[in-house]
Amino acid sequence: MHGRLTLTLASSLLFGLVLGAAPELGSRAEAQPGSVRDRRTQPPPPAAHPTDPPPPPRAERPGVRRGMVWVEGRWDWQRGQWVWVPGKWEKERPGKRWRPGKWEKRGDRFEWLADAWDDLPAYPTEPPPPPRAERTPPPRPGFVWIEGRWDWQNWSWVWIPGKWETARPGHRWQAGRWERRGDRFEWIADLWIELPRFPTAPPPPPRAERTPPPRRGFVWVAGHWEWRDGDWTWAPGRWERETRGKRWQEGRWEKRGDRYEWIPGAWIDLPAYPTVAPPPPRAERTPPPRRGFVWVAGHWDWRDWSWVWVRGRWEPAQPGKRWQQGRWEQRGDRFEWIAHAWLDLPRFPTAPPPPPRAETPGTRRGMVWVEGRWDWQGGDWVWIPGKWEQERPGKRWRPGKWEQRGDRFEWLADAWDDVPQHPTQPPPAPPAEQRQPPRPGYIWVAGHHEWRDGAYVWIPGHWERQKANQRWIDGRWEKQGDRYVWVPGRWQSPALARGWPGAGRARPRAAAPAVPKNENPARRDRRAGSSFRLVLTGAGHGSDRTVSGATQ
Repeated sequence: MHGRLTLTLASSLLFGLVLGAAPELGSRAEAQPGSVRDRRTQPPPPAAHPTDPPPPPRAERPGVRRGMVWVEGRWDWQRGQWVWVPGKWEKERPGKRWRPGKWEKRGDRFEWLADAWDDLPAYPTEPPPPPRAERTPPPRPGFVWIEGRWDWQNWSWVWIPGKWETARPGHRWQAGRWERRGDRFEWIADLWIELPRFPTAPPPPPRAERTPPPRRGFVWVAGHWEWRDGDWTWAPGRWERETRGKRWQEGRWEKRGDRYEWIPGAWIDLPAYPTVAPPPPRAERTPPPRRGFVWVAGHWDWRDWSWVWVRGRWEPAQPGKRWQQGRWEQRGDRFEWIAHAWLDLPRFPTAPPPPPRAETPGTRRGMVWVEGRWDWQGGDWVWIPGKWEQERPGKRWRPGKWEQRGDRFEWLADAWDDVPQHPTQPPPAPPAEQRQPPRPGYIWVAGHHEWRDGAYVWIPGHWERQKANQRWIDGRWEKQGDRYVWVPGRWQSPALARGWPGAGRARPRAAAPAVPKNENPARRDRRAGSSFRLVLTGAGHGSDRTVSGATQ
């Protein structure tokens, strides 16, 4: 019984194996190469690897899930074609970081580099993100604001917000930073560093401050830079109460060795005398002159260690004296006051007078204008205006003048001098006269110089009525001895001119008789009645003229 059962089971097993192998054998027989059925109905086998890159990835919106990592969808190569594999969530793994796979070309095909969980480094290999914008709070006394920063925690960047730190005297907070070292970034921790007690660079330029108006009894101390906690801090200006006999000396930064030290401001003793020149004199309105007084201009005086303005004043004049203004003079390291004084006036000037002033007196008949001049009075030049003087017959006014004699100037007084009766120098060249056109019945007598009151005077030309059988002979100046004598013009008959051996040239004349002093020239000519004369009438020095003479 037992043997029959075993035989039955073995037969069944063998039959089943034959039935299972029959289809495979049939398919192999049909797929034999070269058969007609294989060439007509069987497709070519799919490529094992793609030769073209995958299509662009599809857009996905996975959102965010705490503790999970989103694995993006990708294209996969299945049975010779691209198949999209959607993204999925993977649970995070501590100390691991998901590395996405990618298609990479190798030779003539693309191969898939599989994604995987990689071990995370204990340090970052990329720089931190840009710092976040934070609102810096206003300053807080006794505290230092520490700005926020990025930190590397659990294999990712984490933002640490800013905070307040208690300030430490004599220390300065130095913020930390990420620094690249080799293939990674390392954190250089922030710390408190000890501040230098003295600056090694000069302070910044002083700030512009509005200087307040003066305040009686106080001194304004300008602001300055102070060195506090390793940095420059501006100390505003302030008022300091004055100290009698003291002067405020401003503080300053001074370089000593490799550092700068502050020399504080202080009150120092004032010297009994000034060491700097006084300020420029103030503008004062000089009052009009006051008879018998001298105006003393204002000046600076040194009182109680400061400059004080002393206003101008009147001083009674002192005869024969001149006021000398005081002055400040530097002697050594200080300025000394050379006091005012009355000085004796010199009797004579040692410098020439100023240029004369312009005057326009005009003309007055019978008068002589005496020009204004500078006179030396009371040790100074005084202008004396010009004036009119009555003419004096036979006299000529001689102006005075200042003349240098030795080291001084002396006045040569003006005076009336006697006028010489005859000139000792020839007359000047005659001025150009307009030539007159002919006039029937008249002869033009050219102008000439005449000697009057010690000077040559020009007498203009005039018309003379023609005389029958007469010829006009022009007058001329003739030198006789040491003087010049005027030979007047005259009429001469042609017959006389032919019979006289000296015809054609001027007849010599006897020497003129002596003329009494101060005698009028017209009277002189009348006394010499045998000669031709030129009688001048009228008030215009020859404006009306009559020429007369005796026929020889």
